[in-house]
Amino acid sequence: RNEETLSDAIGRVFHNKRHIFVIDIESESRFVNEDEEFSIPTGKQDCFMAILKYNATCIDIAPIDDSPYINTVLSGLCEKYGIAIPADYPKKDLIMRLKKTVNDFRTTTLEQLVIREADRGSRELSMETLKLLGCLSRGEKDRLKGWELLASMEGMESVKEEVHNLINAMKLNKARKKKGLKCEPVVGVLFAGPPGVGKSTVGQAVADILKDEQLLPGGRFTSISGSNLQAQYVGETSFRVRSLADGADVLLIDECYSLSQSFKYKSPYAAEALAELCLLLSEAAERSDKLYIFAGYGGTDSTEDNNLMKMFLNSNPGIKSRISTVIDFPSYNAEQMGNVFMKICDNVGYVFDEADVPSLKSDIEAYFSERITDPSFGNGREARNLVSEAMRIHSKVVDGKDLDDITDEELKTITVDEIHAAISSLRMMEQARAGKKTRKISLIG
Repeated sequence: RNEETLSDAIGRVFHNKRHIFVIDIESESRFVNEDEEFSIPTGKQDCFMAILKYNATCIDIAPIDDSPYINTVLSGLCEKYGIAIPADYPKKDLIMRLKKTVNDFRTTTLEQLVIREADRGSRELSMETLKLLGCLSRGEKDRLKGWELLASMEGMESVKEEVHNLINAMKLNKARKKKGLKCEPVVGVLFAGPPGVGKSTVGQAVADILKDEQLLPGGRFTSISGSNLQAQYVGETSFRVRSLADGADVLLIDECYSLSQSFKYKSPYAAEALAELCLLLSEAAERSDKLYIFAGYGGTDSTEDNNLMKMFLNSNPGIKSRISTVIDFPSYNAEQMGNVFMKICDNVGYVFDEADVPSLKSDIEAYFSERITDPSFGNGREARNLVSEAMRIHSKVVDGKDLDDITDEELKTITVDEIHAAISSLRMMEQARAGKKTRKISLIG
């Protein structure tokens, strides 16, 4: 591009991927007036630092296949959490599904899946994990987008209304700007709420809508944890933050208060990340070309001591001044949790006998009525945990049978007894985590 330096070009295309760089030296002159310094992230939280002392042009920047890298990460995570990988496990299928996920940070998704296995007490990677990943790995063409994605979310009516208000405010600004009228740009939004209520999903929907409405240049959406913004060495964090911002039209920073917590302990990396974010917000306000979403635990359902997002804003006045919209995410109630559970089952291809559905929904809602009173309640994540546990128990359907003799109906249908067993299993796990004595609990249908 015109007037673009080599480091700008590399930063523009190097969006959290591993690349091959082929650089052609144009001149024999060994030095230029000013040395140009830049860093290239390698994906392992370290950087290759270089001082350019040549007039150079980057003639080829091409992504390489990252399957070996994902395979290495998978092996490392399983070793870390004590999960074995069976010799006949279809790792290639897992990697292909993982590469189809919308989430740019595949290693984070992979770690969550391995942690889920460990939390269930599994000693080896199961096929249920592969099926759950299949639920996440919808292709870009297949997934719901924009308003349709937002409408598909269970409940969250107040959130949907606030998103409408946000889009209307950005439309108004665009119209006023065209007429030469003053406007207050919308560059910072805060999502506050408990875990598992779809903050990242709403962020993706907002990115799609802003692209469709031509309110931003594109619909590139990136979700990253605040702790992942920090690089390994002083001086590299600002480049990492800017590189991520350059590769996204909507950047969602989850658990952003981790930066403030690190800053409190005088972490130079956190201070550098916060300073760069403030600068990026100011630049976005001038150009109206990006939206930054700061997300995390907090909101009306939180106590004053647990409202981490409020603490984050109070400790970062520069960022707080750029937040024009606050969207509060409520927790799901028991009925909504039952609906979320049913949707997840449908997404992964499991069904129930129609005659059993009313009693199943009643039992599932009763279970979640107990869970929502627990301070550690994880909302949608707990619905996924119940699906995962039901799938594990259902896997016994193949025990001692020839795979060719198993019908599609047997593979797809989860029974009442399997759901009851899954609920009892999760109850026992929760009691074990709480340090209570466990006992088997049966449900009477």
